[in-house]
Amino acid sequence: MSNARTIAILSGLGLLTLATAGCEEQVRVAPQGLNAPVAIEAVRGEVCLPALDVEDFSIPSAALPRCADVERPRGFGLVVNTVSERVGVVDLAASIPRLVNLDTRIPGITQVKVGPRPIDVAANRDGTAALVANQGDSTLSAIDLWTMRALPEVVELPGTPLAIETFENASSAGSAALLAEPNALWVGPSLGCDRPEGTIDRRDHTPENCTWGEQAAVELALPGQPIDIALDAREGVAAIVYRDRADLSLIALSEEALGDASCLEGDAAPCEIARIDWAGERGTVFGATEVAFDQAGAFIYVLEQAESQVVVIDRERGELIDARLASEPTTVGASDVPGIALVRQPRTMVPVLERRVLVDGPTALVAHRYGVMVASDNGSLYRVDVLDVECAFEAPQGLLSDEDFAANIELRDAHPESRCLELPALPLASLEASADTSDEALLERRIVEDEDRTLAMTPVFALRDGAGTQGRLVGRASCEQPDDLREAMSQASAGTSTALGCGSPLIDQPVAPDVDDELRNFIDAPRAELMQLARTQLQVEGNRVEAEINRQVFDVRLRNESWSLTYEGALPGVGSQERGLISSEGEGAFLSGGVDYCAAGVEVGDRLRILSEPAAGAGCADFQGSETFLTYEITELGATTLTISPIDQEGFATMLPTRECFDTGLRYEVRAHQQWIATGTQSGFASVWEREGQTCVLRDDALHGRVQGRVASGELWEGPYLTLRIREGEVGAREGLSYTFRVDRAFAVAGASLGTVLPSELIVIDEIGAGRQIALVDAGTSTIYVAPLDNITTGGNFVR
Repeated sequence: MSNARTIAILSGLGLLTLATAGCEEQVRVAPQGLNAPVAIEAVRGEVCLPALDVEDFSIPSAALPRCADVERPRGFGLVVNTVSERVGVVDLAASIPRLVNLDTRIPGITQVKVGPRPIDVAANRDGTAALVANQGDSTLSAIDLWTMRALPEVVELPGTPLAIETFENASSAGSAALLAEPNALWVGPSLGCDRPEGTIDRRDHTPENCTWGEQAAVELALPGQPIDIALDAREGVAAIVYRDRADLSLIALSEEALGDASCLEGDAAPCEIARIDWAGERGTVFGATEVAFDQAGAFIYVLEQAESQVVVIDRERGELIDARLASEPTTVGASDVPGIALVRQPRTMVPVLERRVLVDGPTALVAHRYGVMVASDNGSLYRVDVLDVECAFEAPQGLLSDEDFAANIELRDAHPESRCLELPALPLASLEASADTSDEALLERRIVEDEDRTLAMTPVFALRDGAGTQGRLVGRASCEQPDDLREAMSQASAGTSTALGCGSPLIDQPVAPDVDDELRNFIDAPRAELMQLARTQLQVEGNRVEAEINRQVFDVRLRNESWSLTYEGALPGVGSQERGLISSEGEGAFLSGGVDYCAAGVEVGDRLRILSEPAAGAGCADFQGSETFLTYEITELGATTLTISPIDQEGFATMLPTRECFDTGLRYEVRAHQQWIATGTQSGFASVWEREGQTCVLRDDALHGRVQGRVASGELWEGPYLTLRIREGEVGAREGLSYTFRVDRAFAVAGASLGTVLPSELIVIDEIGAGRQIALVDAGTSTIYVAPLDNITTGGNFVR
């Protein structure tokens, strides 16, 4: 189809639409202007955006106005389009956010031309200038925001930029660019622009009122391959994470920021003042993908895509907060990662500090909720809660507005509510102490009372759950029967009209440890409680403050997972690799061939079965027998060695295997004796043992009572997040009898499904004239989703 014919047909369809619509009001749609956007910056300062023309979404050709001269000041957004190599301007304060057309003489939505392959943008603190990092030629483009025009000169960088930030405090201002090849942080001067005098046409104006700071640029070598940088602009401190190491570097950008701290190398800022290992004892071969400071300065968040988790670091103490220990009830045993488990693969995040006024009076009560919003690769935007805090304090002068609390840091710091943001160290209790979840114990460790405030804390460290949803067991269990069990059951049913099936011994359902026994049956409680979040809350009556614990169903730690319970099952951590070896150092000595018996959960009394065929030498034929013939009892155990002895029962070998008959690496397995082995598709098999030198010792986690992978019939098995009891049926269990069941998570993630493809940046817009908002940049669909922070599900709009 020719272009002329295409235009004619589309014009006809447009006329038909207008004729059908009659006189109904038409909403004009802006033409597509974004092209693979990758970053956005919300600008609020001296420069303000005038109202848009309703016909072509343009603004006047004069320089932009001063915010002080505008009746309704409106900030704006700057969007980096990496393919078109332009920076777009977004009216974020409009009822429907739109791209701004900067030049009506050019068809379409015109934008600011910058360098090749731009990757990031940052505005200075007074909102008069912006810097754009260009990867194509390793430069910084500068934009005069009064005229929305790029300066003719660019700044040459000594490496490929990954991100750009600006900072300003009482005594210094500057810019910081994260570089690769070489791995370095470039700290350079700041840029500010004055409004042009007189009448000008900004569309052709060459910026001439912009001034660079006097400080010389400095390069700081970094210990790894950097991936992201975040700035605490008020403190003048940067946090940097790496793609190849689990470290976070804190960098003082100025002498004022350095303060009393000392440089790890060198003696002057900019320099690294701390290095934090965010992987903890677990370690990792992966690095992070993103880092951010929370708005109150309490935490630093690290996003790790490889493990689909957010790691939380105590900002003041510079220490990793293990989410498994900090959450209550603890998730020790449910996870081996120290962060907060997320849904799908996270791509970008932004910290959010939510505030809710509960009582506005002389004794005020305010709730603060610390957390992050996360955008994932399945098009979902959801919330992660870290810590809920209720704070009662004397406020004789009244409370700040939500806007002033979020955007005016100086005003907030001077208000009594600022004391509510001073938090104790997490976790609030040791692993042993946290086992007591009674109301009295929780109140004792969660309430902090001072002369001028009372804090009530609820550690959460989990995805925010949808209201009223609970986890559940799906149906009854299915089972697999070994041949001898099927034969026994068939004989038991002979002469009866009912054929016996293995049924389900899983009478108890996944419940919290303290749920009453009468609620444990699936029929009585088909949606049994899995876990309870004990929320600490305050009540204010006059000037009296009281604390209480309120419990709610909270199963967000539950996974969609299948579990199998196998009687005398093989331990999965041992496997059947040809690695075992008969030792020549002692009778019955056996070498693991590299298997860590402690981590695999091997115990004295288990059975070791040799699966390899013996050699064809003299006397080796004596080791030929049935499938279970070469089975021995484990009588002594080390981390990589064990001792086996013959089993004094008919059908087992009466002599120990010899090196001559099994002279090479052999296949073997270890099975529990008269016990069930529980294995989850995600949780795996949980061992209560860990290696200490050449011996196996109980893990600290085991003392908590919720980490075990084996259980005897008739006993209670407590898994990571479910509790059940195995009961004998009409036919006794045989080796290999396996029950399989599935548990559904069945909770709704609080958030929105946006259909995004490649979300690259998520920001919170505190106040630019339209209340608190979020903006999500999606390069895959070339859109930006803008929504009120308190209504992200239905209140948002896409900018294209």
